[in-house]
Amino acid sequence: MLHKTLQHTFSVNRFLAAPAYKINGALHLAERKRQRTDIVLKDPHSNLFTIVDAKYYAALGLQSSPQLSDIIKQLFYAQVLRIKWPNAALGNAFVFPGSIGKIESVHMSSADKNPINSSDLLDDEYPPINCFYVEPLLLIDAFVKILKLKSLSSQLLRIAK
Repeated sequence: MLHKTLQHTFSVNRFLAAPAYKINGALHLAERKRQRTDIVLKDPHSNLFTIVDAKYYAALGLQSSPQLSDIIKQLFYAQVLRIKWPNAALGNAFVFPGSIGKIESVHMSSADKNPINSSDLLDDEYPPINCFYVEPLLLIDAFVKILKLKSLSSQLLRIAK
């Protein structure tokens, strides 16, 4: 639903990496195992991209936050897009259901215990993933009426750096 209600969606899956296996000396592409993003937005007037992963849980705190596998996947998508579009500005986002959320962004850290501070963050190596919350009834209404969520689309594209 989110994909259908955002503006400037851009299909990148054909550009994403697929594993290749060397078997008996010959290389075989595992096309069916190619990476697949949830949603990518591209500004039509510039080289701004934002990778968006729609989540279907509330993400109200650490207990309900995205799993490391989801975070790694988002970071890896960004890495692959940087290879294809080296001069692009990229943003990365999770979108959760709800009107208000507590998680503002996801960062990787080198800290070994709490509390941590900003000097423990690895933002240069692993750019943060911004978090957005969308009221489910608003999303359903826009989907049913075939409307675009222009404000959310703009917000998502503005995080590209």
